[in-house]
Parts: sequence; C-alpha cells; structure tokens
Amino acid sequence: RTGSNNVSYVLGAHPQIEVGNELLHQRNGVKIDEFPHLKESVTSSSDPYHWIASLQPQQQTEVCRTLFERFNGFKIHSQHVPAEFIARVVGEFECTVILTVRRNLFEQAMSNFIAARNMKWHADEKRESDDDNSDPFEISPAHFFNWIELLLEARRSVWSALKPYADRVILCEYESMFSGDAARRLMRFQIIFDVLGMPRFGKLSDSERPEAFQKAMHFIDPQKQKMTDPDYAARFVSNYAEIAQRYDRWLMRSYGKTSLA
Repeated sequence: RTGSNNVSYVLGAHPQIEVGNELLHQRNGVKIDEFPHLKESVTSSSDPYHWIASLQPQQQTEVCRTLFERFNGFKIHSQHVPAEFIARVVGEFECTVILTVRRNLFEQAMSNFIAARNMKWHADEKRESDDDNSDPFEISPAHFFNWIELLLEARRSVWSALKPYADRVILCEYESMFSGDAARRLMRFQIIFDVLGMPRFGKLSDSERPEAFQKAMHFIDPQKQKMTDPDYAARFVSNYAEIAQRYDRWLMRSYGKTSLA
C-alpha cells in the first residue's frame, strides 16, 4: 500500500523500461511449469513464499536470468520471497532497487484494510457506483496494530538485507512521490530516469514521447489517491475515529519502531 503499482506503471511508461510486475507472486507469478526440469527441486518448505525460494542458489540464478532476459525490472513484495533472496539477486545481477515506502503507517494500514474489504487493490480498478453506499465495517484494533507491527518487521528485514547495496537504492516515499500537481509528480519520476541513466520524456523521439507522456500522466493523476482521506475512509470504517485515536497513542509510545534503520 505504498503506491508501488503506480510507481511501476509510470516507470513502465518509459519505452526503455520493461516492468514485469509481480513475477514472484505466490499465485500470479511465473509458474514452475515454465521450468519443468526444476520441478523436483521445489519443496513445500518455502511456504508462504513463491516456489523460487525453495530452490538452490544456482537454480534461483537460472530462473532470475530468464526473467531478466524478458524484462529489465519487476515488482516484488517482501512477502513473496525472503529479504535475503532479494539482496542476493541485487548483488548478483547488480540491480538498482526502487524501494517504495509510506511514511504514514496509519494510512498504509487503513488503505490495506479498505482495499481488502472492497477487493480493489489498484487505483485503476473500476469502483462500482454503490461503493460509497455500502455498509461500513469495523476493524479490530488488535488486528490493525498487529498488521502494522508485521509491516515494520518486514520493513526492517528488507532494509537490513539491502544495507550492503545502499548505494543502489532509490527511496520512493509515497507522500513525496504523489504530492502536488501532476507536473510536480512527473518531475520526481523524471529524476528517477536520471538516476537510472535513461533519457527524460522530453528527450525521447517524436514518435515515442506522446505515448509515454500520456501513459505516465494517467498514473500520476492526483485524483487517484483518495482511499485514505479521512472523510472518504470513514464512510467504509465504522470505528475510524477510534482507530485513529489509538494510533496517535501507539505512535507516541512506538516512535523508535518506525525508523527504517
């Protein structure tokens, strides 16, 4: 819930970037059937990770090399594979990591619960006209804060694993990337292209520029980030005010936990 889909979509609008999306997703990622000679090496011990996590390092390298032949980047969640696996691939293939985070843990958690309730995980998914009229649901405070604790644990694990490659990490904070008007948002992504050594949209050929620009502007549309607006979220969550108040108290007691470091 950090805007990672929109980040990957905007990057993918660049004609020199082929984003493979969630190739290592447990259910929707690349299937073992594409690598029949590795089937016997896959064990159930890797659950709940993608099957690649159960392979030997050299076999994991083989699969990743195949994926990088198709795409020059893909989106990955820390719940898809262990953080150590991510770090090893970064080191072995000299990858650049675009790490998306959300500074506001409350909004990230709230976004997760609302998306799970509505089964709409992406900003581009069509919302039915009666969404706002649906009966609000209640969030268990214990469940809410347990989700945040697990999120922080995963965040620390990933950051710790990536520390040896910190010079290859581009940090994309949701609040920074998706604030301001469309022009400001686009500028921040143009800076990422600079870091990646790729031309900005304005430097593309006349045939490439219009389509790339149109795709990018679609995904940085400021109207998309509405899910956690207090007035909007309170329509879905009946005890929104209670959760928000408890979060303020939790944050005062837990500031040290929220650091990336």
